[in-house]
Amino acid sequence: MMPAAILFALLGACSSAPRNAAPESNYIPDGNYYLLMAEIAVQRKAWFTAAEQYLNAAEQSDDPELAQRAAEFAADYGYETFALSAARRWLELEPDHRGAHELAGRLYLRRHDEARAFEHFSAALGGEVSDESWPALDADLADEDNASGVTSVFRQFARRYPDSVGLQAALARSALRSGDHALALHAARRFARADPEAYERQLLVARALMAVGEDFAALTRVESLRGDATPVAVELEYIRLLSASGRTPRAMAHLAQLARTYGAQPDFVRMHAPVSYTHSEPTRLRRISYA
Repeated sequence: MMPAAILFALLGACSSAPRNAAPESNYIPDGNYYLLMAEIAVQRKAWFTAAEQYLNAAEQSDDPELAQRAAEFAADYGYETFALSAARRWLELEPDHRGAHELAGRLYLRRHDEARAFEHFSAALGGEVSDESWPALDADLADEDNASGVTSVFRQFARRYPDSVGLQAALARSALRSGDHALALHAARRFARADPEAYERQLLVARALMAVGEDFAALTRVESLRGDATPVAVELEYIRLLSASGRTPRAMAHLAQLARTYGAQPDFVRMHAPVSYTHSEPTRLRRISYA
């Protein structure tokens, strides 16, 4: 048997000295690294990772275009927390960029933070506010889920610009969408008073009257606009109101008359579906005779 002293000596000789540990890297990922990671994630359709890495890249970079890309990508794919952080970074780099303010306004609106949304929409409009500014903003916000928040934003604008006629129209439309029908009627009437001969304004009042339950007043207002050369838009609104007030047979008859007069117009076809649906045939929509 090998003496213990010799055994320990052999073990010590056979054991190698420990290798030197690999030197620690001092590399700190920069914006380009995160941008590359984001692009790889996009190629793999890993949208969450891509949004996260775009944000990391934006926070490590002073390039406002990269921050814009991060904000818009995250917003497009529904990662609104990333989008808001990126939009803030974008505004740090370009404090006066209207697109950045508009995106931030939308994101705050979706968080039901109407006060901050209003601040950003105000900045997005800048100092060039006119009656033409409001239809565009109204159209941009029409599909937002927070309809009452949109109305709140327009109410704040109305307090700031009480003499803006175009703003009253935007306020009326947003109030109709959010169910604040009394406000919609008040704003629509202010809009219409500025130009009583404009049929578009009277139609907006009629919609608001119908919304508050004044069916007869709504129909009477539209009927007063009809004549020998009635615009098709007025006739279609008349049909909508007839249908909404439960006068569906009259609405169907009037729509059929329009079709015979003007032919199979796309607007008539689109109108036919909801009108005929309320005409006791929800599963089989009848065809209009265009003869």
